[in-house]
Amino acid sequence: KFFDECVEMTGNQRDQMYAYKLYRAYLHYCDDNQLECVSQKKMVVWIKQNMPDCIHKRIHETGENPKSGFSGIRFKDNDDV
Repeated sequence: KFFDECVEMTGNQRDQMYAYKLYRAYLHYCDDNQLECVSQKKMVVWIKQNMPDCIHKRIHETGENPKSGFSGIRFKDNDDV
């Protein structure tokens, strides 16, 4: 339900987000809707199995260590949650 309402699959490799930011948004969504949450690891596995155009990778921004993230995906409201 979170992905249907809040996340857009773009297939564009320039659309990237860190896994921790996606998970944080997911936790807020679950809290707001009184839904049970899965772990971040389970969420990552679900995305890899159910969103084939979304690529799991390490994202590196200048001056920061690479972190787990995804490309080809963005928030529908385009906010950086």
